[in-house]
Amino acid sequence: MTSHARLFSASASPRWMACPGSVRLCEGLEDTSSSYAEEGTLAHEIAAAILTTGGAEYAPNTDELDDELFDAVVDYTERARQAAEGKTLLVEQRVDYSEVIGQPDSFGTADAIIIGDGVLEIRDLKTGRNEAYALPQLGLYALGAVHQFEALGPFDKVKLVIDQGRIGHFDGVEMSMQELVAFQHEVLNAVEAALEPEPRYVPGEKQCRFCKAKAHCPALAAHVAETIGQEFDNLDADELKTEPERIGINYLAHCMASVALVEDWCKGIRARVERELLAGTSIDGWKLVQGRKGARKWTSEEEAEQVLRKMKLKVEEIYDMKVISPTAAERLHKAGTIGPRQWPSLQTLITQSEGGLSVAPASDKRPAASPVASASDFEAIA
Repeated sequence: MTSHARLFSASASPRWMACPGSVRLCEGLEDTSSSYAEEGTLAHEIAAAILTTGGAEYAPNTDELDDELFDAVVDYTERARQAAEGKTLLVEQRVDYSEVIGQPDSFGTADAIIIGDGVLEIRDLKTGRNEAYALPQLGLYALGAVHQFEALGPFDKVKLVIDQGRIGHFDGVEMSMQELVAFQHEVLNAVEAALEPEPRYVPGEKQCRFCKAKAHCPALAAHVAETIGQEFDNLDADELKTEPERIGINYLAHCMASVALVEDWCKGIRARVERELLAGTSIDGWKLVQGRKGARKWTSEEEAEQVLRKMKLKVEEIYDMKVISPTAAERLHKAGTIGPRQWPSLQTLITQSEGGLSVAPASDKRPAASPVASASDFEAIA
């Protein structure tokens, strides 16, 4: 995949536009990978291969994605193709907006750029489970793309689309060229604020979630200490004894808004301590220990199969066999292996459980669920 911008990357724009101080604090810190990031990278590679070759059968390593994510990727490519019908489609296109914001090495990679009928459309595939939004990231891509592909214009408007089919979330924004210019001024103001001698730090759930510097951010640490300290200081022991339910509920309602941010801070501290210990740094009171051993597995399944077969065991004693999943069956249907007359008979056998209940802010777009479950049925919030 492509490299990342030095300071003002588009993917990190929700952070640096909200918290100017984070730019300097993150400078020089290495990007760390994770299984989720690697999964996202593979999903984008498969999506690009499908869009450029015309079919999932030409995409690499499709078996390494779970069925749910693979289907989301395929659905994204179908939506992108439909949007690009009769227009120019550019896949995995590097977009440089350095001149637009006056900062070198400012660029990003747009998953799909569609140009036609006076509209510049940018579509971005997201594979995570946290809802993402078109602005400001895709707005930065649009600023660079309008100049980069000026010869294919003129453009009357830009259309920005976040495609997060894995969780059923889609965010679309249409902007006139005047609105895009206004957005550019917002970006320039954010860049100017970040380059001040003493930039502001603005802790918040969205900007801190993926900030590489949250483990040593003084503003976030102060915010967490202040939030926790104030809430415990405000608890009146006598009131809590006389009216525990009322005080308890008010306390929960007030504190719940800070839970995600405090959890992010805790994760950042834990991650940095692990990195320091792995690098050989001594941290008073903490050490590395060996975790639980992983599940046992064959060094070679082929050799183990041959040895087991020599033992003259029954087939069902050697092999674990199960029916393919509905997702795998639907994939065969889309490929034509399961015909259109056969597929309905399988559809009647497919069921899907409802999602578990979880806590969300009152502003969440989903309707409130009826409280018919016990507390043990709730999912923990990540």
